[in-house]
Amino acid sequence: MIDKQLGAISSHSIRMEGDEWAFVIVFPNQDVETLKLKLISLLKAGLILKMFYSNTKKLNSSEPSMIFCKVRAKLEALKSEAARINLPMLMNKKRLEEMARIGIKHDDDTVSTFVIGDDKTLRHDKLTPYEYIYMKYDRKYKEVESLYQLGPNGEVFTSVERLILIESIITNVAKFDIDKLKNEKVIEDCFPLHNTDDLIELKSKWTAWMRCHVFCLSWILHDIPSCFWPCWIVNLCP
Repeated sequence: MIDKQLGAISSHSIRMEGDEWAFVIVFPNQDVETLKLKLISLLKAGLILKMFYSNTKKLNSSEPSMIFCKVRAKLEALKSEAARINLPMLMNKKRLEEMARIGIKHDDDTVSTFVIGDDKTLRHDKLTPYEYIYMKYDRKYKEVESLYQLGPNGEVFTSVERLILIESIITNVAKFDIDKLKNEKVIEDCFPLHNTDDLIELKSKWTAWMRCHVFCLSWILHDIPSCFWPCWIVNLCP
């Protein structure tokens, strides 16, 4: 009975779009109608879902005790949410410098340049003026969108940024209040999933760092901001 009731949602939502699953929502295997309503709200928000039963069984029953729901989103949905919440994005320093010299064309066809310093005034600086600059994600101007720093494989968003965006879609677009639903026992829990590629890379870097300790600390320092600070700075965005 449960398989038939959930079948329409499951078959519609299980798709492989090349992106990894970001979250798992754990539902108790009880009220199927409430479950369907919650899943529909997530689907309408543009999220992609995949559902499966737990191996654990209900007490004195052969039925699974929980239903797991994996969650992810297509790139277009992530971009839309990033623009909506003004997600801070790291800029590509080389492209940003090129754009600073060329200038940005405004709606009234005027062009503004924003070159910062020159070789003479910056000769003693260790960092260039265009490094570690963040700007809110904006889709209005294509030339600006091309300035964001891409990942090593051309990813628009890091795994942490994807988590931020999908959590925002779940909470603010689908109106899926995780804490409230947990208190009401509608869901058991909701937690993020590891990115396999990031885990492998982090393990490799961490192992190398442990061998040389503080002398090689710079090897992993660059990865720390992308793993932590976007989680709190995004909360400052209006």
